[in-house]
Amino acid sequence: MSLQFWKPGTVGPGSSLDRATETEENVVPSAPISSSLSISAARERLPIFKHREKLLYCVEKYGVVIVVGQTGCGKTTQLPQYLHEAGWSADGNIVACTQPRRVAATSVAGRVASEVGSILGDEVGYTIRFEDVSDKERTRILYMTDGMLFRETLIDPLLSRYSVIMIDEAHERSIYTDLMLGILKKIRRKRPSLRLIVSSATLDATSFLDYFTAGNSSDEATIVSLEGRMYPVQLAYLKEPAPDYVRKAAEVVWNIHLQQGSGDILVFLTGRDEIEQCLEDLSEMLPTLPRNAMRLKVLALHAGLTTDEQLAVFEPAERGTRKVIVSTNIAEASVTIDGIKFVIDSGFIRTYNPSTSLSSLVTIPVSQASSTQRAGRAGRTSSGICYRLFPESAYTRLPLTTPPEITRTDLTTPILQLKSLGIDDLMKFEWVSAPPAESVLRALEGLYAAGMIGEDGRLTPTGEKVAECPVEVNIARMLFSSKEHQCGEEILTIAAMTAIQDVFVIPDGAAGALAELERRKFTAEEGDHLTLLNAYNAFTRYGKSSSWCKSHALSFRAMSRAISIRAQLKKYMQRFNLPLESCQGDAKRLRKCLVSGYWRNGARWVADGTYRSVRGDTTLHVHPNSVLFTRKPRSGWVIFHEMEETKKTQIRVLTEIESDWLLEHGHKYYDKRTGASVSQGNRSVLASSRWPWPRLQQPHSPSTSRLLPAPMGAGQSTPHADEKVFSSEIPIQFSQDVVNQLSDHTASPDPPPERQSSIDAHVRSRIQAELARLREEEAQVKTEIERALEKENLDREREMAGAASTEEGEEGIAGSVKSSAALMGDLEEVRKKVERFHSRHELEGYAAVQAKGEAVVSCYKNHASTPLDCWREVSEFKTSVAQVEQQYVHSLR
Repeated sequence: MSLQFWKPGTVGPGSSLDRATETEENVVPSAPISSSLSISAARERLPIFKHREKLLYCVEKYGVVIVVGQTGCGKTTQLPQYLHEAGWSADGNIVACTQPRRVAATSVAGRVASEVGSILGDEVGYTIRFEDVSDKERTRILYMTDGMLFRETLIDPLLSRYSVIMIDEAHERSIYTDLMLGILKKIRRKRPSLRLIVSSATLDATSFLDYFTAGNSSDEATIVSLEGRMYPVQLAYLKEPAPDYVRKAAEVVWNIHLQQGSGDILVFLTGRDEIEQCLEDLSEMLPTLPRNAMRLKVLALHAGLTTDEQLAVFEPAERGTRKVIVSTNIAEASVTIDGIKFVIDSGFIRTYNPSTSLSSLVTIPVSQASSTQRAGRAGRTSSGICYRLFPESAYTRLPLTTPPEITRTDLTTPILQLKSLGIDDLMKFEWVSAPPAESVLRALEGLYAAGMIGEDGRLTPTGEKVAECPVEVNIARMLFSSKEHQCGEEILTIAAMTAIQDVFVIPDGAAGALAELERRKFTAEEGDHLTLLNAYNAFTRYGKSSSWCKSHALSFRAMSRAISIRAQLKKYMQRFNLPLESCQGDAKRLRKCLVSGYWRNGARWVADGTYRSVRGDTTLHVHPNSVLFTRKPRSGWVIFHEMEETKKTQIRVLTEIESDWLLEHGHKYYDKRTGASVSQGNRSVLASSRWPWPRLQQPHSPSTSRLLPAPMGAGQSTPHADEKVFSSEIPIQFSQDVVNQLSDHTASPDPPPERQSSIDAHVRSRIQAELARLREEEAQVKTEIERALEKENLDREREMAGAASTEEGEEGIAGSVKSSAALMGDLEEVRKKVERFHSRHELEGYAAVQAKGEAVVSCYKNHASTPLDCWREVSEFKTSVAQVEQQYVHSLR
């Protein structure tokens, strides 16, 4: 039974636990309503109140009203209420307000419900993914995420039940905000009675005005500017860039506290890890605080905190105490905190990385608009100072605005949804900011490879069904593949568990060690996906008890949320007639089904303990919370759910797979002459024909093997050789090591574990590099000795000829003789190193490797037409190579 009502002031029903909120920033958007003022008095004190009539007039006259107002002026909470009071919600119509963050939608809806005087879910409600707290008959003000409004257009293309739609926080330019603006512009032409309000906290409103007036009359849109409570703000810059801006931020906080007057401090950093580091640096300084100085109260503000911890930042500081808030960029525009007089701007922000083929987070410099917005936080209650942790010259080089999300993120799911709306010609769609052609092409190729669209670019029957599912394309494809693999029950559970975050509660200290022991009870050898499955099954088996969760280091709210999400996804599976069968503990079948969804997120283990992604050959590190953090997968290959970039690129939620399974989903062998897929049995010829070290030539060489793009690619050149090569179904660049390991692995379907290291030539290259370095060092020493001896002989000849040697010359000769003696000693030491090196490696096993290699060559010459007969010689050769490499690794240790 779904939740229909939520009493204001109580904890939300788990909506803050979705994995997406980790990047959306799960933070309360404003301070609680002051108890010293009535609700009506608090509303009238907001800056927007004096503009009420002007706003209602503009909404009546213009089709699109662009509202510019600083954070805290009341536009998000008050404007929908003004429209409701003016009658725009009469006759069954609804006033909608979209938010880019789901937590903002739920929190603002709760606050507006208390101001209106109703319970949440009645007159005021909200709708987010996997959660609808509204009444179809009674709700008149509806808050929702822009993604949910976009999805509603699939059911009602003209959004006929809405009279006014307010797109809030449009300056953040989320991907669904841009898409909704394009869709609403089309809807306005078909349905002029619809009113649109675009709300922005920055002064870039003219771009929105130009967008809506293009192709329409000049009376289509107007701009309304709301004054905010702004005071002058002084700007201070560093003379030189700071090598460690986190440490510098802590030092600036300390100096402000000791030298400046009263007023709270707000510090902008990029993420949770940096915030915790800054708090640690400040705690180390606190013992040195002078006795007569004010006390310092340090608080954090980020997505990983509880609601009570977040509300603490809004409480006024006690007398004689200064409050320091270290926050992510959520405090830039989405949060209103009074009492801030000093702002410290690190100049960085964490955002999605557009340069990699995998979705990830990366730290980049902020824009000038964001930096100005941050500085404005210091002028809310009085004049303030903004300290920017970069030189003034660096500010002028910052981009004017933050690039829209549509230019720097994966477009696979949005394009699939656009096509489900009937927008097949993406070039003619009126984009607010056009996405990069490469991103569109990559998304189309991914959809084609996944079977979502056909060669004509239109949706396939499967694509039409997947577009309706409220999950990412890869998760939806996994659900549909469960029918083939007969594991619908388990895949449904895994899809629900990967949609939430922080399933396990691991505190610090001794309690964390005990919690880790409890987590190991659910650990599956195959990886994190099956571990999450074990946790869910145990939770449901033992009565869904909160006390049981607490004793087993599980989050009860997260597990309850997973049950709710699973129930809703189950309805989609029943609707599409997908059987809910169990795999009966067959982990292999289950992992194969996972590969059908995560085949683009494959990675292989390398000897230094990291992984290399199949796409892009990116170096990846396992997240510490993963089961595979301290273990090497037996096969050396994994798939992962997501990745993020902090100081290093980390991957989360891993599961071990076999490399052969990737060949069944998107990665295939092709015959260059015919273009046909090669059978599994013939692939061994390819793997065994490249003795002794399997290598594909560079793709640009016209006479050798190359990677073939799929039919959706930009173009294909004429093949030059009748040979079989490993290629991708879509034009993605694979590293040669990945290609060679995959092809070699398929030659022997069931290899021993130690054979994995023999495939990679990493150790062998290190041996060769070490030998080359020692030889170069020996040659350099020889050259220096020859020069010294030559100079010594020349001086000796001059002396025999009667040339008078000055004291300086004599000193030079002595120095040369001394130098040559020292160099002779260096040469001898180098020679000993080389002898030890050769005796340790070459003499122990290298001769055997050479002999085995010659045996393979001889066998291939004798069996030119039947190379498979040489499998025994090849196996012995690889075994000898593995033994030499193992000896080398032990010697290094």
